[in-house]
Amino acid sequence: MDHTVTKDNKNVLDLQTRFQGEQLKSISMDTPYLVPFWKYITTPRSMLSRYFDPLPTMLSPFQIKVNMDFENGAKMRGNIDMNQFSIDITPKGSDKYNMKFTMTPEAGEMVTKELEFTMTETTIEYKQLKAWKDNEGIHFEWTTDSGLPQYLHIKRDYYSLTFSFDLRNSKKGSWKDGDFHMLQDIQVFRPYNTGKRFNWYMKWNGEGEMPYLQNYKNEGSFGMDSHGEYDWTEMELITMFKNYQFIWSFQHHGDLERASNIFYILEDILLKNDFDFEWHDCTLSGGKYCKTIE
Repeated sequence: MDHTVTKDNKNVLDLQTRFQGEQLKSISMDTPYLVPFWKYITTPRSMLSRYFDPLPTMLSPFQIKVNMDFENGAKMRGNIDMNQFSIDITPKGSDKYNMKFTMTPEAGEMVTKELEFTMTETTIEYKQLKAWKDNEGIHFEWTTDSGLPQYLHIKRDYYSLTFSFDLRNSKKGSWKDGDFHMLQDIQVFRPYNTGKRFNWYMKWNGEGEMPYLQNYKNEGSFGMDSHGEYDWTEMELITMFKNYQFIWSFQHHGDLERASNIFYILEDILLKNDFDFEWHDCTLSGGKYCKTIE
């Protein structure tokens, strides 16, 4: 599949892809306008020069070509702003691969680095990092240079995605010494199919210790429901931090027309929006006033 964009008989973008069945085998892209545009938007400018200094007319190469044949050796060649680079991945047998990276800057000496990693259809391993996928989702586990285990799991089911992570910078440290430990789950539900009474819904829970926050636990949920036909919106936030629970709910009813007069605006806000705010100490109340997270 080829796609070319031209202006004034010059190629603005040339994109080419090659497939073998449904598998992508190679891709190449060539556009001389991306680098100067990136430099223009990232260079600090005064208000005057931003509007009166036109886009640069000096074009610069942005060329990338990738061959994705991992069985016989994958290759990438590129030239970005006159800095040429290449990546070669060569199979070594037993699911092991060697990757060689070479870069030749516009001004400077050639740099070469090599590394070895293991890769199967479902797993990639390199030194202390392991990433894999299974029927539950995608998983990442790694160990820091100081020997601390960390993980990030992204699990999926019919209704939701769940992000679970465990991050720390010390095994036996304390928040008093500036150490931290975060163990957190965040679940995001599929819009309009949450299995809850809200069209959009998410919830979270976790625990850990951090400077200033000390030892903490948190749990909460956020839901939002909207009906465009009736111009009606409802939102609810319930969150618990340590022994305190915060509840916020908001309802918007759109059966009145908005007016520009300040008095009508105030009346509009009071009549069309219902606010509820609650703050409870779950320890002192014995849990009597604390709402259960769904």
